[in-house]
Amino acid sequence: MKKIILTALAALCLTVNASAQLLYKVTADSLAKPSYIVATHDFINPMGYVDRIDSLKEAMTETEQVYFDIDRTANDALLKEAGKLPAGKTLASLLNEPQTQQLDRFLKKYTEVSWKSAYNQKRYNGRTPLAVLEDFIQLLFVANHMGEYDPTHTFQQYFAAQAKKNNEPTGGIFDVKEYAKLLQSVPLEMQAKAFTIFFDHQDEVLDAIDKSVAAYKAKDMDAAAAALGGTMNPMGGNLLTQESVQVMERVMRDKPTLFALPCYVLGGEQGIISRLKAQGYRVQGVD
Repeated sequence: MKKIILTALAALCLTVNASAQLLYKVTADSLAKPSYIVATHDFINPMGYVDRIDSLKEAMTETEQVYFDIDRTANDALLKEAGKLPAGKTLASLLNEPQTQQLDRFLKKYTEVSWKSAYNQKRYNGRTPLAVLEDFIQLLFVANHMGEYDPTHTFQQYFAAQAKKNNEPTGGIFDVKEYAKLLQSVPLEMQAKAFTIFFDHQDEVLDAIDKSVAAYKAKDMDAAAAALGGTMNPMGGNLLTQESVQVMERVMRDKPTLFALPCYVLGGEQGIISRLKAQGYRVQGVD
């Protein structure tokens, strides 16, 4: 979700061609068996969508492992540790007075509890700004879409549970330890500035996420990529999709794989679907 934070703040708009599918079959002469890509979204619950993808059961039967962008379910403790501030640092110590006032107004509006409350101090003061912003963006979306989204039931949890049920391994395209190091390498002062960006542009952040949700519901991966900037990674640029395709190639050669990946990294000229096609893979919508 931290990928959403950084790119949603940018709220970029790109012009791209539509890819109206949620499930894709990947084949090539170099692959003994096909692999599949199913599109997911961090702010949509799987129920009501996975059962509408006619070929998904077949894809899950034909594949032998499940891969995510980052295997969060299996590495929850490590990612939580990466979101903690070092000893001697607090969130309060990183914020100036205007930022603290913005933080307090946000919490009062969406939680009805002030920043200085014991509850919020315990919940947030020992965490990095990026980790806190992850919560805040989720809070912003949920508060504006009451009853539409349950953050305790995600696509990754669903597919991880299916993999466990089928005794299949799970993995991540992006190494979770490297991802944690990447997050920790972002200077705390830079992270704190993201607070000001977020608080000043909440409407734009929400609008970008809303557009990506609408694009997912329309099965339009290109529009989803456009809404959230096309590539989603903490370092910017195209690192995630470049490395993703290289890792996916190795993974697919090893075993037929079901990749459950965010819709916003799939679409667009620099998205995973286009990059796979450029490498000679046949990527066909099958839902």
